[in-house]
This record gives sequence, structure tokens and C-alpha cells, in this order.
Amino acid sequence: MKKLICVLLAVVCCLGFASCAKDNGVPDGYQLISDDKVAYCFYAPTQWTKNNVGGAYSVYYSTADPSVVMVTFYTPSSDEATLDDFWATVEAQYKHQYTNYELVSDEMTMLGDRNARAFTFTAGISGSDYKILQIVTGYGDYYYTMTYMSTPEKFDSHLEAVKGMASVFKFK
Repeated sequence: MKKLICVLLAVVCCLGFASCAKDNGVPDGYQLISDDKVAYCFYAPTQWTKNNVGGAYSVYYSTADPSVVMVTFYTPSSDEATLDDFWATVEAQYKHQYTNYELVSDEMTMLGDRNARAFTFTAGISGSDYKILQIVTGYGDYYYTMTYMSTPEKFDSHLEAVKGMASVFKFK
């Protein structure tokens, strides 16, 4: 009986130490960017700077390299019932709003545990050129987007970090 109690105490202690390794479920090396007001958990590497302004949850890499990742959600209109319909509407807006818009790729991916589409495109915005990755998925009554925007020169240098953000993203 004493051995059983000792084994159980050892297991409880190990579980207690293991639960302290992570702070509220935040993956190691990441920080929580979103709050309890939204239906998701957006995590970013700790070396990125939190910049939640105007209701959008976002991070940027540095003041010298303002590459940014943000998460937003949209209520689809009745003619945007599918992700293809939603993207067609968004892409039409981008073609009108930005100069030199060009879709580079359209691939299947994941946002957390949800199937998603990853649209990579280039565009001129306010006189500067950017390369943008927009990951889009549906959840509940909304479309959620994780958007990564950077200069074409810096885009690839942060791509793995952005893919990591997408992989640890969680819907509640």
C-alpha cells in the first residue's frame, strides 16, 4: 500500500511540474496576442512585438523590419457562402484598391486544426511594394484571416515563423 501511495505521489508531482512548464497553454517560445473577447488564440514568437490596435490583433518583427502578422475575421455576405466566393470578393477589392496586384499562389494549408487556403500575392500599397500571405478559413459564422505582410526582400526570412504561428493557432 505504501508503494502505491508513493507511486501515486510521484505521478502527481511529475504532473504538477509538467503543468508549470507552460503558462496557460501558451506554446514554448510564444506569447499570447489575442484576448478572451475572440473565439481564437493567436500566438506569436516572443521576439515579435505585440501591436493590438483598432480591434485587430497583430505583431510586427521590429522597427527596422516592420513585417507584420495580423488576425481578423469577417461576416460573409449572402453571396459569399463558400470560401471561393469570399476570396473572389476580397480579390476583386484588392485589384481595385492596390496597384500591381498579382496572385502568386493559392494552396491548401491549415490554420490551427482547420483546413484553410493560403493566398500569396504581391501588391503596391501607398507607393511601396509588398508581398502578402493571407491564410483564410471558416469557423462558425465567420471567415478568419491570418495575414502576413512584408517587403518582397524580407518576406522569405519570416515565412517559417509565420507558418509556426499558423500551426499553433487555436479556435476555442
